[in-house]
Amino acid sequence: MKSIVILLVSLFSSLDVIAECLFLENQIEIKAVSALRNQAILVLDAEGENCDSITERDIRTSCQCKYRKEPLINFKNQYDEVLSKQPEYSGRMVCFSENNQGISVNFIAYKQMASWCI
Repeated sequence: MKSIVILLVSLFSSLDVIAECLFLENQIEIKAVSALRNQAILVLDAEGENCDSITERDIRTSCQCKYRKEPLINFKNQYDEVLSKQPEYSGRMVCFSENNQGISVNFIAYKQMASWCI
């Protein structure tokens, strides 16, 4: 069963807004969102420090895309699969508890991430 939890989110450290977080209790849904979150972390960590010294934006982006290509393809596939089963996640914050920790997943940011390196 899902319930809505209201959270205060601070954007740009000066603007406070109220964001709704869709709280998941279904273990199958939690497993899918958790796997997607783990894949997103792999995308962000893919380049390691290989592009850190590049200061020119376009060259740095190209370098990041080179290292992120495979994990990003996997992320996009998982993202599409999760949204095909749970379209209500689109444009939402999704929250769940895992290993006694509260975890929030920002599907707004994941939508942007799914368009990287296209």
